[in-house]
Amino acid sequence: YNPSGAAYVAKVISLDGLDPKGRASALQEVSLLKGLVAHPNLIGFRESFVEEEILLYMIMSLAEDGDLRHVVTESQASKRIIPEPVVLTWVRQTLLGLSHLHAQAVVHRDLKTSNIFLCEHRRRILIGDFGISKVLESTAFASSCVGTPAYMSPELMRNERYDYHVDMWALGCICFELCTLQLPFVAQSLLDLACKIMEQHPAWSLWMGYTEELRHVAQCLLCKDATIRPSATELLSDGLFSEGGLGALEPPEEAWAAVTPVAQSTFDSPTKNNQDPMSQLTTAVTKESM
Repeated sequence: YNPSGAAYVAKVISLDGLDPKGRASALQEVSLLKGLVAHPNLIGFRESFVEEEILLYMIMSLAEDGDLRHVVTESQASKRIIPEPVVLTWVRQTLLGLSHLHAQAVVHRDLKTSNIFLCEHRRRILIGDFGISKVLESTAFASSCVGTPAYMSPELMRNERYDYHVDMWALGCICFELCTLQLPFVAQSLLDLACKIMEQHPAWSLWMGYTEELRHVAQCLLCKDATIRPSATELLSDGLFSEGGLGALEPPEEAWAAVTPVAQSTFDSPTKNNQDPMSQLTTAVTKESM
């Protein structure tokens, strides 16, 4: 019964065949979402239940307008850039969501364009898929190596201890992807990808049609030294994304019109050919596989 009339979606996770450790991992997202204070830029959690002891249902707010990966795929197909005012408002909203998460000692660890969902005609973003998020211990550092390889930071690739800065690196990858329609680091193997992330720089020559100010933010986020990367709160309090900055302004209608959803049949699924090879590696990468 839903007296508010709000739409929700059910995420179904099969617990069949999982050992106790696997079940505990599957229930992690439930406990995390239950404990999070609600925020307009995070997927909202309503309730969860288990049916027949093998199916876990998670009822969450519906993001009816796809995700940022869909927008990138559509833009690739139509050969048109995403207007900077739209990029700015999406990045700022992501910063707001991350600032809220990090203030609760939670690091997402798998932030990527396919985990940033859209609603309200793509004008509001919702960060979701917290399945491998981690509540940081009192040491404020974590050590497990988990995430989607194409968005993993140098410290993750080196299996070093890390903190919230891994989410900021991932946001840098997302910013680069939205502005160039390509991932900053692409390779045919995990080893080659790790070497590029740790030792090389993105092809900034691909960055065209956007301001130097936004490029500077992306460069700071993609700094290989985690201690130099700005936090979400720092970026929100100064410059481009602060109140009164360009990133805080509502995009004009013509900018939103450029990212109006197109028919599903006009572009490939984001798991098919239009996606960069390494962005298809969406499973968790453990220390052992590195």
